[in-house]
Amino acid sequence: MNDWAKTQASGGFKGMLDCGARAFDVRPQLSSESLHFHHGLVAIPKDMKAAIEEVIAWSARNNGTDEDLVVLAMTSCDGSGCWNAVRSVFDRLGVIYIDDCKKMAGLTVAHAAAMARAKGGPPVLAHFDCWESHYEPAVTCSGYGDGSSPLRAMNDSLRLETRVNASYHSSQGFYTCYSDSSTKSFPVNRMLEYINNTTRIGPNTTTGYMYTVQTLWEEDAASIAIGELHASDLLEDEVRSGLNAMLTSRLSQGLWDVSRINMVECNNVCDGGTELLAALRKAAAVPP
Repeated sequence: MNDWAKTQASGGFKGMLDCGARAFDVRPQLSSESLHFHHGLVAIPKDMKAAIEEVIAWSARNNGTDEDLVVLAMTSCDGSGCWNAVRSVFDRLGVIYIDDCKKMAGLTVAHAAAMARAKGGPPVLAHFDCWESHYEPAVTCSGYGDGSSPLRAMNDSLRLETRVNASYHSSQGFYTCYSDSSTKSFPVNRMLEYINNTTRIGPNTTTGYMYTVQTLWEEDAASIAIGELHASDLLEDEVRSGLNAMLTSRLSQGLWDVSRINMVECNNVCDGGTELLAALRKAAAVPP
C-alpha cells in the first residue's frame, strides 16, 4: 500500500522545500491519538504541529523572501473537529490562514507575505480548501485496452470532449508511460491534453479559489496492477516516464503558458523539482 500512497520521497516538508516545492496539498486527520495526516484511507502518523514547525524553520533559515512564500492548501480534513484542531495549531504557531475563500480573490504573493510578516511570522499562508484541484482520474500511467476512451471530467468547470488519437499497439493488452515503452504515446498525449485543456480554461477570478493543474500520474486498480508487474510505484512511475523533466522542457520551449495558473502539483518533486521551479518562475516572469 505504501508504494501507491506515497507521492513524495522521504525527507518531510524540509526535504520537499529543498527540492523546489513551495505549496502543499495538506490533508489533516484528527483521531483520538493526534492531529496527523492521511492520503485517502491511509493514515500518515506524522504530528501536524511538528510538520508545520519544519516549514516555519525552513522559511526562517532561507530569509523568507516573498518569492519563497509557502502555501499550505488544507484539504480533506478528516474527523470530527478536524478544522478547529487545525486552526488551533496555526494559532499557536502564528501562521496566518484564510477560511473564507472570497478573501483569496486578488491576493498576490507579495500581499500574502506581507500579511504573514505583519503577524510576526515567516511568509507562510494556509487556506482552507480554497482551490480547484482539477482531479482527473483517467490520467494514469498504465492501463488496459486500446486507450481510445475519452477523458472523464470530474470538475463542473472542466469538460474534456476530445479523444486522443493514439497509435496503440501492444501484444500484452496494456500500455505504460515509461520512456522505454512502445505504448507510451497514449498516456503521455493524454496527460498533455489534460494539461492543455485545464490550463486554457483558467480560473474564475471572483471566487478566490486557487487554480491548480495536477501534473502527476493518477492511479486506479489497473495502473497499480500493471505497475506491480513492472516492479514500479508512484515515485518510480514519475522517474521512469520522465514526467517532471518533460514539463520543465515544455516550459523552457514556451509550449506551456502558466500565466493563469496558481499551483502546479507534481509527484516526486525531488526528481527535478528545482529545475521545474526555475522554469515555472521564468515562464511566469517571477524573479528567481
